Amino acid sequence: MAPVVTRLALVSGVLAVFLPFAARAALLDWETLADDPESYIGKPVEVIGYCAEDGDAGGYRCSTEGDLYIATPDIKPDFAKRKIEENCGGLDVVERSDFCRAKISFTPRSVSTAKDLEPDKTITVIATDIATLKF
Repeated sequence: MAPVVTRLALVSGVLAVFLPFAARAALLDWETLADDPESYIGKPVEVIGYCAEDGDAGGYRCSTEGDLYIATPDIKPDFAKRKIEENCGGLDVVERSDFCRAKISFTPRSVSTAKDLEPDKTITVIATDIATLKF
C-alpha cells in the first residue's frame, strides 16, 4: 500500500508543478473573498470581475459585482492587457459588459479599505503583484 501512496504523492506533486496558476486557484464568489480577505493572503484565488486601467495611479484595478476591488500593477497575458486598454474603459468608467467580464486569477498580498472609490460605500481593496485574466 505504501508504494501506491508514494506514487500518488509524487504524481500530485509533479502535476502541481506543471499545472498553470489558474488550475490551482480556488474560484470564489466575491462575497466569500470579501468576508475574510486576510485568510487568503498568499493563496492563489480566482474571482469573476471587470478590469480597467487605473488612470494616474498606474496599473489596473478590477471590480467585482460587489464591494471588492483588486489592485495590480500588471496584467497578463498581453492579449488581456491590450483588450482592457483598448475596449474596457478606464477607472472612471469600467465597462461591465460580457465582452469585458473575466476570470481574474491572483494571489492576494495585502488588504485595505477605501471610502473614495464609490459614493457612500466602503470598498475592500486587495492588492496583488500581478493578475492573470481569462475571458
